[in-house]
Amino acid sequence: MAVRSPLLNIPSDLARTLRGAFDFSGRSRRTEVWTYLIFGNWAAALILWLLLKLGLQMETEGGQLTLLPTLITLAYLAPIPALIARRSHDIGWTGWTALLVPFTFLISVFDEGGHPSLIGIEKQDLGLLVSVGVAGILLIILIALLPPKGKAATYGPDPRPNEVAEA
Repeated sequence: MAVRSPLLNIPSDLARTLRGAFDFSGRSRRTEVWTYLIFGNWAAALILWLLLKLGLQMETEGGQLTLLPTLITLAYLAPIPALIARRSHDIGWTGWTALLVPFTFLISVFDEGGHPSLIGIEKQDLGLLVSVGVAGILLIILIALLPPKGKAATYGPDPRPNEVAEA
């Protein structure tokens, strides 16, 4: 018996995440979460880098992002709450945990004066709002690392089909 490498599932994991971008039911595997967070982030960064190299202006004179980079970033971020909800189901937690993800992100982009800013760029200290953003990132990492609950979970069938292939 040979064990199938998770690296062979990267295209199917990305496709499953994008197909279920707004589907909060069911369960997701750890590899699906890590694949989207790593390769989705790389893809979004590559697109933004290419647009920058093509001469697209990314910021206005006041430092605000222009519309296209904002839309690309939102397109990358859109599937994450549903993905985290499905992953929460897989570890036996409620999907409502996924509401903490956009909540912590939104809180972390506002500085103490209530003005939007990019985390870590305009902030001068590590105040409460930055701490909330870091807590949200740590929560995502925790959810992505925890092992799945047993086969008989209340949130749907095990997303890991027979992963041991016959040699």
